[in-house]
Amino acid sequence: MEELKSKVTLSGILSGVSTPINYIPSMYESTIAVKRKNGEFDFIQVVIPNDLLDGIDRSIKWVQVSGLLRSRQVIEYGRTRLRIYVYVSEIKNIEESAVGENQITIFGSIKGMPMIKDLLPSNMVVNLSVSIDRHGNEKIIDCIPCVLWSNVAKSAAFLRDGDTVTICGRMQSRSFFDKKIRLWRIVNEIAVNHFTVIKRKARVRKKNEQGIN
Repeated sequence: MEELKSKVTLSGILSGVSTPINYIPSMYESTIAVKRKNGEFDFIQVVIPNDLLDGIDRSIKWVQVSGLLRSRQVIEYGRTRLRIYVYVSEIKNIEESAVGENQITIFGSIKGMPMIKDLLPSNMVVNLSVSIDRHGNEKIIDCIPCVLWSNVAKSAAFLRDGDTVTICGRMQSRSFFDKKIRLWRIVNEIAVNHFTVIKRKARVRKKNEQGIN
């Protein structure tokens, strides 16, 4: 079931402008600003069916949404980029005091080799991608970028391409200056709190590891 592949719950401020999506009838694209504990905001892209938007009070800007995490390729400034978003299945108005919930769980397999970077002093960051077969038949794959820090990163250093994992964390946004297009860009990713290895992909042993000269 698709619901078992990813689950997202966010509460925050819904952007006042919802843009119709040309290639998906009756769907609107918007942004939710989710407040962190330090007072800063993460800006998360969401796609909302029109009938769900009709069911909330637009004058109340605080909402809670639940749904599935998805990805798509987009063309920006002549380059293909990966963009992740929440496909909303439920939305409701909430009180301002409830703003700040940010929980996500995904189930999938590691795609490619994790990128490990040692930071000083005695710190580590790991970037990896998790692939989710959206409908359980591998015809549509969502690729989700994840970042792990400190002790969680150290535990992830042994992960390899093809390992099946469950990952829990929160969605975050970060900005960086793209030197090629000379503009600031915002990307979304999962900041991982913890993960569980469900199944390891079988490793192919090298000849020297098998004692063959």
